Amino acid sequence: MKDKIVKYITKFFEGLEIDIISLDIIEENWDFYFVKLESSDSSLLIWTHWSTIESLQRILSMCINNFSDDKIKLKLEINDYCKSYEDRLFARVDSSIVSLRNNWWEYDLWNLSPYDRKRIHSYIAREYNDIISKSRWEWENRKIFLFLKEGSKIKPIRKKLTIDIDGDDI
Repeated sequence: MKDKIVKYITKFFEGLEIDIISLDIIEENWDFYFVKLESSDSSLLIWTHWSTIESLQRILSMCINNFSDDKIKLKLEINDYCKSYEDRLFARVDSSIVSLRNNWWEYDLWNLSPYDRKRIHSYIAREYNDIISKSRWEWENRKIFLFLKEGSKIKPIRKKLTIDIDGDDI
């Protein structure tokens, strides 16, 4: 099956006139294949926010399932883009946590896809035992908010500035 997948993917990208430098397939399970591809045309294959990678992955899975007896799943990795994206994502989260610890009040992260929010929640739960992450708001405005847990041993560098509008708390 692995050889059939290699032949099909090679023929598929040759038909699109995409230059493939190397193609490696790792069989994770009997129905899951990890396809690692290197190409000089990676900008065409990745596009904006890896939307093309996801589309190619879906198309290739459907086409290969047409000639396969078993239903298989493909994970497409082009020029290690997914790995480098994950590293950049977690580095941004780490710098946000430094800001949270320095400022001592809640910190909101930028807008993310549902999959990225799930990965960040898992990352924070695994790596930080003094931070809580929660998602708030609805639909496309949904964001992750970070909080320090009660009783954290980290001392704030400065306190949150508050403004008393009534003037009764001065």
